Amino acid sequence: MKLRIHGNSLRLRLTQTEVADFLHAGRIEGSISLGGNSDQRLRYALHADPSAKSLGITYYIGAISVIVPASKAEGWAQSDEVGLYGEQIWPNGETVRIIVEKDFQCLDKRLGEQIPDAYPHPAQPRKRSRPVAD
Repeated sequence: MKLRIHGNSLRLRLTQTEVADFLHAGRIEGSISLGGNSDQRLRYALHADPSAKSLGITYYIGAISVIVPASKAEGWAQSDEVGLYGEQIWPNGETVRIIVEKDFQCLDKRLGEQIPDAYPHPAQPRKRSRPVAD
């Protein structure tokens, strides 16, 4: 699962296997080391919550969790829908955009960046299963 933070937006991108795992378990996690100690990690998770009405974020020291309504999570995971989009408005009036998307294969081949389990990019030519007759 990729985490991207840019300004006041937070984006998670998931491969096909990660979407399947999320659908099965209702939660998927990742982390990044930000120091030499085990407590110096930023953990991030995607969590399906049956009681949630919309996308949201919770933050605890060293941990970010993106909450998705369980009904929306299931529909998204089992469809061709690319992403779930929402925002959270904090009491001080700040807004954070929340984006959860299926990760597509890159169109430009860059060394070390191809993810075989990513979804086929919609702009990629489809492989034909049989030859086309003249």
